[in-house]
Amino acid sequence: MVGEVLCDTEIRDLYYRGFLPGANEELISVSSLDNIICGEVWRLRYNTPLLNGQSVRNMLEATGAHRINTGTELATEPGIVYAIRLATRLDLSKEYYGEGHNRSRMGRLGLAVNLLSDGTPELNRIPAGYHGDVWALVCSTVFPLIIHPEKTIIPQIRFHKNGPPNPLKGKRLKKFLEEHPVMYVDGKPKEFGKRELAEIYRTGRIPFCAGLTGPVSAYIAKGEVDVLDIDKWREASLEDYFYPYPANKRKMFGIPFPGFAIFGTRESFRIPPTHAMAVGQFFPTIDALMQYASLGNAGHGWGDKTPYGTRIAMEISPFRSPVGLQDGMPCGNVCIYEMSKPPKGNYETVRTTENGEDLRSLMPLKSREE
Repeated sequence: MVGEVLCDTEIRDLYYRGFLPGANEELISVSSLDNIICGEVWRLRYNTPLLNGQSVRNMLEATGAHRINTGTELATEPGIVYAIRLATRLDLSKEYYGEGHNRSRMGRLGLAVNLLSDGTPELNRIPAGYHGDVWALVCSTVFPLIIHPEKTIIPQIRFHKNGPPNPLKGKRLKKFLEEHPVMYVDGKPKEFGKRELAEIYRTGRIPFCAGLTGPVSAYIAKGEVDVLDIDKWREASLEDYFYPYPANKRKMFGIPFPGFAIFGTRESFRIPPTHAMAVGQFFPTIDALMQYASLGNAGHGWGDKTPYGTRIAMEISPFRSPVGLQDGMPCGNVCIYEMSKPPKGNYETVRTTENGEDLRSLMPLKSREE
């Protein structure tokens, strides 16, 4: 199978074979590798893509980036882009590809993260047989955040074997969905019309919607807040950084421009350990950046206590004007990827962010009431 996702035991094998120098074995998850940032940090004037064949260092020099002496912490300013080298280097053989993803908690705090690899203009893509450093382009879009070189874990890398990412499509996806509905609404498999199914099988993208029912429709980021230390998030309270947008009879909420909000999906997701997923934006309807973190691990929602899966938190940040969302509005899609083999670990027992039916359980910070 082309483009299969590597599981934890296979990533660990890459680690022991010396393909991941600088990586931390303890940060190997069921279908990805978490990565610590190192102390080499550059402040960029602009978020500048690489030219074809250009190294990251060459881009930094050519664009007038400034290297920062960070010490033990870096206070990021909202709207400023930083290039941070990862502690992990990659020495991949030709059958392995990599794909960069943000971590869920970072995305829910409004930290935008993309990966750069030398010579590759496309963000978050690590070509087959790559040898070299990997860099994270980091930008706080909402809150002033403190991150710690040599300590903070920011991006994830998913590895693919024998080809680039290759989501299920056509007959393969049809067979999979017949066995595993993936999405549930009110405890029942989500139903799609014939035209919707034809488009799903053609593109490999399964659409889902905003779920704005319940006591709170969304949480809106506050404007003037204290600096938040990402590695001390347990000491911060939800009320200091977000305010609840109460559910209303219109079943909608609005986000100011500029602004940032978190809401939940109408659907719950249940992925078997034999497969992983990735979340994408539903572009045709919403003039906003959606979903800062896109990786869905193998076994998402596959716990004994979640027979109908778990919801996903969605982030939204308007592009050019205030944006309103209605309950049931299409807001994203998922693609399904086959695992090379099921992971040894159980994602539902190791996950670092909660996913429950109550929107508050999806939030990156705890309430003072909890």
